[in-house]
Amino acid sequence: MLAVRRFFRVSSFVRNFSISHDEIVALAQVCPTPLTLQQMKTFATHGPELRLKSAVFLHKELQIRFARAIVELSELPIGLNETKAVRMAMATYTSHLENVRKSKVPTNMEEDAEFTNMIGAMKKEGSNLVPLICGGLQEVSHTEEGRNALRLQEIQDSVNSHLDTFFLSRIGIRMLIGQHSTDGGRVKLCDVQDIVKEASDRASALCRKFCGPPPEVIVKVAANGAAPFMYVRSHLHHMVFELLKNSMQATVELYGPNAKIRERSACSPLKPKMNHLSPLIGFVIPDIEHLDGVTIFPHHSHSLSGTLPPITVVISQGQEDLTIKISDVAGGVKRSDWNRLFYYTHTTSTKEPPSSLATGEFREHFSGGGYGLPIARLFARYFGGEITFLSSEGYGSSAFIQAHRLGRQTELVPGHTNFTLQPLKF
Repeated sequence: MLAVRRFFRVSSFVRNFSISHDEIVALAQVCPTPLTLQQMKTFATHGPELRLKSAVFLHKELQIRFARAIVELSELPIGLNETKAVRMAMATYTSHLENVRKSKVPTNMEEDAEFTNMIGAMKKEGSNLVPLICGGLQEVSHTEEGRNALRLQEIQDSVNSHLDTFFLSRIGIRMLIGQHSTDGGRVKLCDVQDIVKEASDRASALCRKFCGPPPEVIVKVAANGAAPFMYVRSHLHHMVFELLKNSMQATVELYGPNAKIRERSACSPLKPKMNHLSPLIGFVIPDIEHLDGVTIFPHHSHSLSGTLPPITVVISQGQEDLTIKISDVAGGVKRSDWNRLFYYTHTTSTKEPPSSLATGEFREHFSGGGYGLPIARLFARYFGGEITFLSSEGYGSSAFIQAHRLGRQTELVPGHTNFTLQPLKF
């Protein structure tokens, strides 16, 4: 029986660094300080005095969050913590932690500029950690031991929970650095319709490149949906892009020129079937496709005409949330598979993941990484939002992005007393 978790001691990894195992563990146990969108915006836009306070806060806070990320990586289950990819990630964060600890706490704008350049370089260096670590998971899942382990639901859930926790830590680290090192910060008023168009154009270009001509995207904006929205543009873009990309792929696979439905589109004569449970009864069971009053999806009209049904996006804003609904008629998903959509081991691609995934260079492929939807949901949850999925099997699916519009929700930060991976309840 394979153990659910293999512990990989941080101490065995930090021998090449001046910081000790005990120091990392002690820092990781310090409770982090989550911020709200409004607090981040205030730090970034209200003059030198607040900027220096932000720098002092970051000098301490980043050490806590780097240390926690290192410990989280060291505890990844099923041997994932022992892969080359994860060891590289641990080395990256340990180096970052050491450099912040050695740096001087900024007391003037010149020192802040040096500090800002240093942490900005750290953010850039860690850009490809998501595909790198998920490449490690792909590597483990292709071993016999890994395949056997991932057949167990408790281990599948353990992998997902650990990766969600680490990637949330990473989102928080990059958000804090980006907000301090970007002119005016990353939290800004966003034109949601423009973000949807940008994500749609990007998804369409990749669909055309890897799958075939993309379906049309119809955007509907409710009367209140056009209002400017205070958020992080790149986070919202990623959420919309991932959901549109999946809908486009499903639509092209079902209705496109290479769809298998075309092979079945011609009418077939009734073929009587015996009751396989009681063959001696002698009555005939017809194919269900020919029963009166029953229509079996897919509908053949789109397939026969060579057209793709459109994807519909609806944007609305209420007192609490911005909601973006993305709907398709691409056949739907079995209810038993809904949760699997957010597993890092699940991918909509039928091909082997590209070799570049394991090196962290996996960027603009259409599918195969397994991390698109899970990371999109973490972006939503990071500031108190959610992504939910509903599907009518045999017809189509709808996904809802809900982002808190008031900016009062604090970051969802692992290690804080309020941290939970469960959806927020109001």
